[in-house]
Amino acid sequence: AVGVTAMDLCVSTFVTGRDVDAAFKEAVAPRPGLRWLAPFLHYESAREKGVVQAWIGGVRKRAQWTPARGCQLLYGAPVDLKPARSEPASLAILPDIAGPAVVSPRSEALRRAMDELFNDSNPQRPRRVKAVVVLDHGHITAERYAPGYDVGTPINGWS
Repeated sequence: AVGVTAMDLCVSTFVTGRDVDAAFKEAVAPRPGLRWLAPFLHYESAREKGVVQAWIGGVRKRAQWTPARGCQLLYGAPVDLKPARSEPASLAILPDIAGPAVVSPRSEALRRAMDELFNDSNPQRPRRVKAVVVLDHGHITAERYAPGYDVGTPINGWS
């Protein structure tokens, strides 16, 4: 539990750029398997070092962020990790699938479906949707982002 918490908070804080407290509240505390432990989990972020630690009782885990490597669990003291490569890749590995502007849904049915996905009206079961991108034959046909997120926000997610 503490390792997952440290990694999730590291990604949310240093990759996505979210506030560590908001990340805990949105991504860790409601997570199945962790929601019962959340009241006992503690965490702190050392932004200047790129380190997040989480603990429960005497069990403590730390995760460190490094450019081009992302977040890694630490075993021992924080280390001066070198980036995986000295400079960013200059060529895209995939073809462009959309332009720079957000693509609005073309059909009313798709617009309504996306409205429903972002509907957080049930406080007992909030969805916490941050982004939805719809692809059709290799092209984005619709996309929407929650407040504070946009096409350039890296998001830790699963599909």
